[in-house]
Amino acid sequence: MAYLSTLRDPESGRVIDRGIVTVYGAPSSYTGEDMIELSLHGGEVGPALAINALLATGARFALPGELTRRALLNGKLDLLQAEAIGDLIDARSRAMYNVALEQLAGHLSARLNTLREEIIEMEALLAYDVDFPEEDDGPISASRIELAACAALIAGLSLVARDRAAAPEPPQAWREPPRAQEGARRAVAATEPLLTLRADAGELAPRAEPTRWNAGLGQREDSASQGAFDTIEAP
Repeated sequence: MAYLSTLRDPESGRVIDRGIVTVYGAPSSYTGEDMIELSLHGGEVGPALAINALLATGARFALPGELTRRALLNGKLDLLQAEAIGDLIDARSRAMYNVALEQLAGHLSARLNTLREEIIEMEALLAYDVDFPEEDDGPISASRIELAACAALIAGLSLVARDRAAAPEPPQAWREPPRAQEGARRAVAATEPLLTLRADAGELAPRAEPTRWNAGLGQREDSASQGAFDTIEAP
């Protein structure tokens, strides 16, 4: 429920702002607890006065991730969904964001629960077969155990295949053939320590004891055997 309300200073009684107060009753809130959300006008003075008024009445700032932790403890989220919130915040591409959204929706948790149920059923059937091996025609046949094992295997494979399909694609540069990737890594590793930037002179110069990669010998060589590097003027 939402109300238009006036926020006042608890000590002086002066009006701070008029805004919308939204009340979330447990367990329908994000954390599963009773919550209140204030929607006030922006700016620097008004929000600061409102926060000071709330702190003066006993409120405190939430710790990083505290609301998500409360939601986890109250059963509103499971651990995978709680981790997905961090992935949403840290996402750097649309593909990563979509994967985190799917995990937050509980799809990964549902597939894992299905796999867990299949494994528990297979374990129970195997335990019965081991405990009562003398019963050739018992209530649980060998074919039923095989079907349970196949169901668990299919659930596990489908989980892995779906996660690989949903994973973000690597950059184009890292989808080259392995030989080209190795050559690029060697080039970067060989070139990186060679030059350093002089901010005062605006030029590139060699670092102390630089090395370069000798493709013919397949090893690094120091600058003493190759001669000093030439200074490169910055554009």
